[in-house]
Amino acid sequence: MVRERSCNEQPLIARTVIFSNGTYANLTGVKARLRPDDWLVCADGALSQLAAMQLYPHLLVGDFDSVDLSLLERAKEQGVELLTFQREKDFTDTELAWQEAIKRKPGGRDV
Repeated sequence: MVRERSCNEQPLIARTVIFSNGTYANLTGVKARLRPDDWLVCADGALSQLAAMQLYPHLLVGDFDSVDLSLLERAKEQGVELLTFQREKDFTDTELAWQEAIKRKPGGRDV
């Protein structure tokens, strides 16, 4: 029997995977390690790496100074949640992604 959850309940997240901007040498290998129930968090320009794997994150975090605007629009169309920050900030986009992941999955060890 599947238990229905209310709209106010956080979904059960098995593992959080954070993608940071940069060059990924083996996208096929990265994609092969992902699980269907992973919660994907993307820091700004890493969206291009996910798009290359034909994936969209659940959450996209950053000031969006290094993301292609057409990819950003496609992410919005796919229902990706965006957390937008000012360019002038005390943390990098990746640090902000980590903070949000920890906030949403407190005590989780699989981040």
